[in-house]
Amino acid sequence: MNEILYFYTIEKKIFHTIRKHIVIYLGIGQPQMPSQLKVEEIFTGFDIINIHPFDTQTLLSSQIPHVVLLAVLAEYPKEQTERILRLIVKRLKATSSNASELSKFLKQLIILSRLRKIEDLTIKITEEMPITYDIETDYLYLKGIEKGIEKDKAEVVKNMILQTDFDDAKIASIVIVSIPFVQNIRKKMKKLNK
Repeated sequence: MNEILYFYTIEKKIFHTIRKHIVIYLGIGQPQMPSQLKVEEIFTGFDIINIHPFDTQTLLSSQIPHVVLLAVLAEYPKEQTERILRLIVKRLKATSSNASELSKFLKQLIILSRLRKIEDLTIKITEEMPITYDIETDYLYLKGIEKGIEKDKAEVVKNMILQTDFDDAKIASIVIVSIPFVQNIRKKMKKLNK
């Protein structure tokens, strides 16, 4: 806090200005938003939470990956560093919902480990530990399959429109899609043929 106040004091002395906050309203009519803060909403300082004295095991037992990450900054004997890092990676695997999220948390772990000067060890552990993930349960994977199936069905519908004289309802029942799905493809094909 002293550094922030000190910086603000230097800035005020150098530039001889007082900060004034403004909002430019771009809407139509009179703005309805409040322009003054209540006393309890005014920023006058902040609480400091020191992670170092936190119990490492408590952080590691969390179901929230962001909390598990903090274990790297908690207090533990130096000789247990490798064991703690391996436990953190294991817990991140268990608490991450997909491979992409796990990758993000491992990158954050490496960044946080720089504060303890254990980045090299962290990188070594994350690279050597087998990070397996059931891709078939991943949301994006399933979404991709769904899009692929929809694309395949669209191709079948196009071929049926071109090669048969079936009406939209008949095509929809054969391909197992909705009638609007078939109608939409038919409209797109007509636009392309114009």
